Amino acid sequence: MRKSNQRRRPYIKKRKEQKSGSTGILHEFNGEKEGDKRAGSKRLKACRRSLSGLKKQVNINSRDRISQTQIALEREQSAIVQPTDRIRFFKQELVKAQRDGELYWWQKSKDKWLARGDKNSRFFHNSVRASRARNTIDNLVNPQGVEVYSEADKGKVDVDFYVNLFRSSNPAPFTDWDLSIQASGAWEPPPENFVKCNIGFKWEQKKKIAGAAWVVRDSRGTVLLHSRRFFGNVESKDDAQFLSVAWAIESMKSHRFRMVYFAAEGRMLVEAINKPSHWPSFKFKLLELRRILRGFLEWKMIAESYEANRGAHLIATSAVMDLRFQSYVARGQPFWCSDVFHNDDRNRFDVA
Repeated sequence: MRKSNQRRRPYIKKRKEQKSGSTGILHEFNGEKEGDKRAGSKRLKACRRSLSGLKKQVNINSRDRISQTQIALEREQSAIVQPTDRIRFFKQELVKAQRDGELYWWQKSKDKWLARGDKNSRFFHNSVRASRARNTIDNLVNPQGVEVYSEADKGKVDVDFYVNLFRSSNPAPFTDWDLSIQASGAWEPPPENFVKCNIGFKWEQKKKIAGAAWVVRDSRGTVLLHSRRFFGNVESKDDAQFLSVAWAIESMKSHRFRMVYFAAEGRMLVEAINKPSHWPSFKFKLLELRRILRGFLEWKMIAESYEANRGAHLIATSAVMDLRFQSYVARGQPFWCSDVFHNDDRNRFDVA
């Protein structure tokens, strides 16, 4: 257990503690040089000064150590009389510096590949860069639709967004969001000359798989086409919904439907597609969806209740529950869930 804890300890800290200058840093931080009356901010400032001085006095950068050791080794090897002991010493120092660099980047990248035998330091560099890229927000879009890049402007966009989100003392009801959510749960047909594409999806968290389906009906409620598809390596429910919606939109373009009502269960994604400036966190996904939607003469994205979207949801669920990897497109509705679509028609006429 003790060896494991020592191995997880940050190597940069271990190397600094091995140097004599670390004692002065501890004295500065603990206030032993000027007593304990100094404020915490002043002790931190003094600690930073000591760290800066230690960095100049002691070479703890593995890259610099490798470069300096290589130069010294080449100098000794190019000498007329080659001292064997010094060449052996510099070779050992070079191996030690390279090992220190690999261990540092392994710990910084938070990967365990080194324990499995992979000692490629470039892998660890790329892992750290990828982690930083994932955790970095380069820009945001303010309510005026302008992209901002500075940290101050991005912070202001974030603060204003959440302040406006939670500050309203008289929020509008969900029915005023222009999302066409039917309180009765009955499926509603699109206007004449339009088709309605209901999009369903099902995500399996443990297996990281997702099933997607779409069902196209005309203004009379007749099912024209339906399709099903399987997705693997899906990390989240949001990713599953985005893949399903993007695939359904592409499919409508492929089948030459140019005036389409898209209906999905996710209210958040629907609101983001209709008002992209209000959802900067979905920016890259929305740009992709908006790009695909340019090929339609007219389109509208609406939120559908589970009851109204039940047919598409059941077809998508069958891909996950039965592990049906084969994608297909077929006319009409599936025979095994015909009752669901017939009930949609009966419920619609009963409501009318």
